[in-house]
Amino acid sequence: MKTHKASSSAHAIPCPSCDSGTLISCERSFETKAEGVSYTISDISMRCCDHCNESLVTPEGSRQIDAFLDRATGALTSEEILLFLDRYDLTHRKAAQILGIGEKNISRWLNGRQRVSASMSSYIRVLIAHPAAFETLKNKQWENPARSQSFPTEKRQPDAAEKEIIKLVDYKTLHKIGLVPNTRKVSERRTAICQLTRVPDLITLKKEYDANPKKIAAFKDTKQKYNALNGGLWIELGERAARALPTAPFSREKLEGLIEELRQLTRHEPHTVFAEVQKKLASTGVALVIIPKLEGSAFRGCTRLLHPAKAMIAHSLKFKTASQFWRVLFHEIAHLILHINSPEDCFDEYDTQSDDPREREADEWADQTLVYTDKLTAFDARHPKPSIWDLARFAQDLETSPAIIAEIINQNRGEEIFNFGYLRKEGLFPSISAEAAEKMWQPSRDLIINSEATS
Repeated sequence: MKTHKASSSAHAIPCPSCDSGTLISCERSFETKAEGVSYTISDISMRCCDHCNESLVTPEGSRQIDAFLDRATGALTSEEILLFLDRYDLTHRKAAQILGIGEKNISRWLNGRQRVSASMSSYIRVLIAHPAAFETLKNKQWENPARSQSFPTEKRQPDAAEKEIIKLVDYKTLHKIGLVPNTRKVSERRTAICQLTRVPDLITLKKEYDANPKKIAAFKDTKQKYNALNGGLWIELGERAARALPTAPFSREKLEGLIEELRQLTRHEPHTVFAEVQKKLASTGVALVIIPKLEGSAFRGCTRLLHPAKAMIAHSLKFKTASQFWRVLFHEIAHLILHINSPEDCFDEYDTQSDDPREREADEWADQTLVYTDKLTAFDARHPKPSIWDLARFAQDLETSPAIIAEIINQNRGEEIFNFGYLRKEGLFPSISAEAAEKMWQPSRDLIINSEATS
């Protein structure tokens, strides 16, 4: 035992046990138990009686004991608790509801009045490290028996209503993607669709998609006849691929900081830089996936927050040109930056895109980001009738794609200033070939198939 003389008799503290001695500073071993394990902690700050040898732990000693036990049990730190709350944008009440604990526990953990148990510490660390696990817990997805039963589902001939649903599903494209087997038998198609969508029957599937539960911002061609079944299926496949794509936690600030790098990549054909674009977006918490359009799905792209720590952008490559790839991508990024703050944010159905001001804002943000407004205004003033060589030089100065500039100029002026066929002939308006498109959507297909194999 180490002892230290009291600095002044005026500050001497009488021993509460014997009333004869005085408490002096000392350091002793302290025995305690935590999580069912006994510990002996040496050199703990105490006050010891110089007469009866009774000892009392000082406030500093209590802090030493707490620090030791925190390390020994691996208890969650206050910094980690704050990270958990911040990462998923949780209030104390919401965090307590999700974890299934009392709300006061969160405050006690943060102010150090209560140690987080080893099991709860491990639990929360898993949720921090794996956003998909947090989402499963938050949404209690295991409570939906239709989605949790094992498959293959019941194999039988579809009834009349299910046969009509099978006719609506773009089975040909699903097979081309590699998600269903090649078969003409309606009974086998019924089984394959149920297995893919994890439903017990096709009536359930149609009801789910007709209800339109998806919380998305979607770039939808409203002039096209819309098939709600294929539209819902396209979105679900995009979500499934996005959930399986690893990303960092979503950060709007990091996404905004990435914009200029992405803009400069528009000088390249999309398939040559797609992997780089996907990786850069993943570093900001955005999962970019390509899902080929299904018949009547109508969507060029869509975006949403899967949960506070992960965003998704699904792209359909509906119009297979480099300019449309970039403009749709930046349109969806605009929604994440301007409009979407929580997984609950969604856009109502609209008859024309102009009916929702957020769609116009996303268009304007995308075009102004890709082609600076002030520079385009100056270009228009200098070149009332620009040649393709004027276009090429302007694109080089802006470090962006001439195809994008040509589309925006034609759109703004309401006439064909640049003929796309001629631009394509001169190599200024590249298309995305079938081979290039397949190269871009193949990784998303693999994510879906792999997630099916592990689910």
